[in-house]
Amino acid sequence: MRDQPMLQPFLTPGMVEAGCDEAGRGCLAGPVTAAAVILPPDFRNELLNDSKQLTERRRDSLRAIIEREALAWAVAFVSPEEIDKINILNASIAAMHRAIDALKIRPEALLIDGNRFTPYADIPHTTIVKGDGKMMSIAAASVLAKTHRDEYMRRIAEEYPQYDWATNKGYPTKKHREAIAQFGPTPYHRMSFQLLKTMNDDRFFSLDETKQYFSIIERLAELRSSFKVRKRHYDHDLQHGFTALANSRLDDLKEIKAEIERLQPQAKKIAQLTAEYLAADAKDKRVRLLNLTCEKLVAAPADLAKLEQKISALYRQVFDAPRTRTRSSIGESITDVPFDDVDAESYAELSLETPAPTDAPAETDAPAAAEPTTAQAAEEGHAPKQLSLFD
Repeated sequence: MRDQPMLQPFLTPGMVEAGCDEAGRGCLAGPVTAAAVILPPDFRNELLNDSKQLTERRRDSLRAIIEREALAWAVAFVSPEEIDKINILNASIAAMHRAIDALKIRPEALLIDGNRFTPYADIPHTTIVKGDGKMMSIAAASVLAKTHRDEYMRRIAEEYPQYDWATNKGYPTKKHREAIAQFGPTPYHRMSFQLLKTMNDDRFFSLDETKQYFSIIERLAELRSSFKVRKRHYDHDLQHGFTALANSRLDDLKEIKAEIERLQPQAKKIAQLTAEYLAADAKDKRVRLLNLTCEKLVAAPADLAKLEQKISALYRQVFDAPRTRTRSSIGESITDVPFDDVDAESYAELSLETPAPTDAPAETDAPAAAEPTTAQAAEEGHAPKQLSLFD
């Protein structure tokens, strides 16, 4: 029995919709493959789902059903040589366009899996993230793209059995990389891809490390901003005699301060590493992303908006997904980075300490005050202190 809701049969009732999906984007060898499928309005199959969620046997079974019952279907391939010329994203879109070209029925609308597509002729399109798990026609295209590509990879595996393509389908498994190291690349390999693990893999950041370190810097930036805002509220309450209200804010402030102190040395180490690696390879996108994110911690307020745009754009390139801004609860932990050589940094380095208000109760255990805003500094006759992690 199916343990999730049936996929939607169409997006717009009465429209002839073609679902499109691709397979093989992340492979080191072989083509990228796309399919386009137009299903009849009454088509239903409770087993149909994103091809990645199905067994090979079930995919093959569904392929026969889809090809028999679809009003129209087509599959197209873009070769490794063309992938190397136009890049994998453009190649994936080109494969979808070619599959649409080959349909014997012209669709009135296109449903595209993912969030990137180049308009096709005058046919309107809708991109749907994880569409192969939402729309029936996209799921059908996913099955056809996957099964046709797998069939092709098994066929060329007979020419080069040492690369184990019959099993790995060209994906970067350990055995596949070992074969490349031993026998070299073949005409089916994508030479624009990183076929072997290089110094960059060992010295710079893996994708998982990039995501983890990015989360730490983002979290620290969020905490510092939250601390400064809450500290201003705390100071305001004290200055106006609302002692009880001010004291009620202390627990949050202490909790935020404690997590800032925990993340501070990790952030400093990340900044040091990114500066070092950027000097070695200024084009490495993962290093650039982390370096930009560290810059956010010391940037002037007027520069933040532009910097955030750059970070979001680079994040999409690195992770092939839009950047999401999640707000975690105060004091929620982030997994520590295993930096064994990091010494505890003084909290004074945060530059958040200012003299306590003169009318503050002596017994109040208040955390260090936030640095003055530009406006406050102007009123008080001195320049604001730079908020820096890396002095």
